[in-house]
Amino acid sequence: MPPVDLSIIIVNYNVKNFLRLALQAVFASRGDFSMEVIVVDNDSVDDSMTMVRTEFPQVICLENDKNWGFAHACNQGIAVSSGRYLLFLNPDNVVAPDTLQTMLQLMEHHPDIGAAGCRMNAPDGTFIYTSRRGLPDPLASFAKLTGLARLFPTHPRLGKYNLTYLAPDHSGEVEALSGAFFLVRREVIDQVGGWDEAYFMYGEDLDWSRRIGEAGWRIYYEAGATCTHYYRRSSRRRPIYMTFVFHQAMIIYYNKFLAGQNRLLDGLVYFAISGRMLILLAKAVVK
Repeated sequence: MPPVDLSIIIVNYNVKNFLRLALQAVFASRGDFSMEVIVVDNDSVDDSMTMVRTEFPQVICLENDKNWGFAHACNQGIAVSSGRYLLFLNPDNVVAPDTLQTMLQLMEHHPDIGAAGCRMNAPDGTFIYTSRRGLPDPLASFAKLTGLARLFPTHPRLGKYNLTYLAPDHSGEVEALSGAFFLVRREVIDQVGGWDEAYFMYGEDLDWSRRIGEAGWRIYYEAGATCTHYYRRSSRRRPIYMTFVFHQAMIIYYNKFLAGQNRLLDGLVYFAISGRMLILLAKAVVK
């Protein structure tokens, strides 16, 4: 079978209704390109895959017998895909009609761009800052964890994590993208490999962005392409577990790329991660 222009890989976990909206938007997309859509389901119990097979028979379906996590499922999708470009799209993300065409044209016109993301908006139209990010360094991580980033959002160093000092309509090169909308070239995956399965959920997009950038590829944020993101519809079902997983991902990333430069700063970061996790776990238990 000849390769298609675009493989769209969607990892689903118990969000059938949002998955339907995401697929409807994908297949309503405008543009001159071929695509295949792959849904990898992590053992949903809401009949998600029955809906997909019934309403979208053209979709390639992969069904797991347990929840293997986001990175593992993405790699499963890669293994069966044929696209020259691969888009990793959350099931709670609804693309605008011209978004896929705009993003593919960007990649075609700039062969040095290895990965690209679009502007994600909340349902009320407000910008979601995780659409593009800076790679966390010890200071940026500490500012994010302690709340300094919120106090000084326009400071280039303290606001680096979510690039809050840049306007949402500012297109350009960035250091990291969100796994909710992550477009990448096939050549990049061949060079740097797939997602790191040490992460169950969260953090793997920062990890992959870092490896792509270190391999010499540009990473780009395109504000002119948009989607509506219904944000964490799967994870909010298990807030206590997801809080633990989120902070575990921080530790995995920090140990892999940042630890060992300064023992005092390492201690402060670990303390901030643990303290923040305990506070949020306590809030989740109370709720």
